[in-house]
Amino acid sequence: MGWSDERLCGFDVETTGEEPDRARIVTATLVLVGGNVPRRDFRFLIDPGVEIPEESTAFHGISTEQARAEGRASADALGELARLCTRPGNVAYRLWRSTAPTTSPCWTESLAGT
Repeated sequence: MGWSDERLCGFDVETTGEEPDRARIVTATLVLVGGNVPRRDFRFLIDPGVEIPEESTAFHGISTEQARAEGRASADALGELARLCTRPGNVAYRLWRSTAPTTSPCWTESLAGT
């Protein structure tokens, strides 16, 4: 059995900006496929705890107001994301851009609830 027959996880995020050291996750999607198991989708709308710049809102369509009103708390959502991302078989497109916010201080601060 090859890697393409195993359970795979696609991961994508939209953030507050393009600077990896400062960007915070606003939306995240994980899709689990393969391995003879039904597909599972996980979608998160997250309140990043900071203002979402107009340029970012124009790109992904999520405003600060919407994220605050409808989004999950960062620590809660990012904790669940971290647990889901520990599964084997993660596959990503433009990985540097999708994972940069998870390696920044903003990710660890959000997980700590600060």
